[in-house]
Amino acid sequence: MALGSMVTEAMIARLLKEIIKVRPPNAQVMPFINKVDLPGGLEKARRLAAYLLETGGARIERVVLGQAQGHPVVKEIIRY
Repeated sequence: MALGSMVTEAMIARLLKEIIKVRPPNAQVMPFINKVDLPGGLEKARRLAAYLLETGGARIERVVLGQAQGHPVVKEIIRY
């Protein structure tokens, strides 16, 4: 992608698919979407989680939504 391009759900899913190709065979893949505490962040995270679950196949069974520096860290877990 060109420098300065808008990051899309499809770009994130494509990158994640490349990363999980090299995972151990029995490893579970649980992406963590951070910064859900920002305005509109939870809604955006839910959309991205749904997209990842739809396009990730059986390799992704759940996506964790949260804020790494917040309390609690985990806000929601979206399951396939």
